[in-house]
Amino acid sequence: MAAPSAVLEAIERDAWADMIAAAPPSFAAATGLAIRRLGTAVAFVMAKVDNPQFNRLCDLGVTAPATEQELDAGLDLFRAAGLRNFLVHVTPDAQPPALAQWIAARGLVPFRRAWAKLHRGTAPPPTAATDLRVAEIDAASGADFGRVVCEGFGMPPPMQPWLGALPGRPGWRAYLAYADAEPVSAAVLYMRDGVAWYGAAATIPAGRRRGGQRAILARGIADAIAAGCTDIAAETGEAVPGEPNPSYDNMLRSGFTVAYSRANFTEASR
Repeated sequence: MAAPSAVLEAIERDAWADMIAAAPPSFAAATGLAIRRLGTAVAFVMAKVDNPQFNRLCDLGVTAPATEQELDAGLDLFRAAGLRNFLVHVTPDAQPPALAQWIAARGLVPFRRAWAKLHRGTAPPPTAATDLRVAEIDAASGADFGRVVCEGFGMPPPMQPWLGALPGRPGWRAYLAYADAEPVSAAVLYMRDGVAWYGAAATIPAGRRRGGQRAILARGIADAIAAGCTDIAAETGEAVPGEPNPSYDNMLRSGFTVAYSRANFTEASR
């Protein structure tokens, strides 16, 4: 049985909060990267990078009923920075029921892709066939990790030092899959209090279709279970017509189930 939304949302929130804390100060200053707590809601902001992955309002109505003040405070953060590409996450059980009306009244509309919130328990991961070598890495391989994630997601090279700060950080496990000596796939696992979050899963174009992501995922699941985690969470965009999502399929094949579909809202003119 899937963990409640409060558990699955909290581990994602805490992973991102620690990821932001790991950012080199120069990077945070240059990009306007910050986390803002707005009552029980949380906003992740990258004020100088107009990208919805880094500008999100989370936890609205998850642990306590949301308020219009929390919603407005989050929107004010994004709009004051001139951001148009942001997301407001809303879980199916978010409270109060009036939240949907508040969002519509502020001119927000559903984003073109909802996010599937995925969960699995302690069943052993299935075997993943690959000709790549999977290894857990430490800070010495941080530059390679940052490069693979950025290239895999199409993010600019200046983001590499931020992501490269995660390997070796307390609470995190980072992985690379190698083709001979060349790193081609990457992902991280964040763990706390018996719950794990799997993310930053990326493969460079030259390494795709070789089973690297499924192999890293199997290793991460096994490590999380060995560390005593009873719940493992992840999220990924749901497939839309013309835009399949291989990550979604990999998760399902690896024993994850969809706990719920999380709606995303953004500016109407986006």
